[in-house]
Amino acid sequence: MVNTKDKIMNKLELAELFHQTYEGLAPSFGYKTKEETKEFDENSPNGKLMIATCKEILRKVKMEKIYSVSWEDLSPTENKKNEP
Repeated sequence: MVNTKDKIMNKLELAELFHQTYEGLAPSFGYKTKEETKEFDENSPNGKLMIATCKEILRKVKMEKIYSVSWEDLSPTENKKNEP
C-alpha cells in the first residue's frame, strides 16, 4: 500500500517554513532582508505570493509523488516489518 503517513504539508505550513529558513540563512549569504518582511504575514503581498508559490510547488511535488510510485509501494504487504 502507498504510505499515507507521509502527509505533505499544506501551502501555509510550507510558506512559513520557507520564510523562517530563508530569513535564517540570509545573513550567511551576506544578504540583508527587508525589515517589513522579516516577520511572515500571510495577508501581505509578500506572504500571499509566497503561499501561492508554495501551492504550485506542492501541486508539482504531489504529481511527482503520484508518478514515482513503484509496484513495490503498491504491494498488499503494508506491514512488512512484522513478517517472520
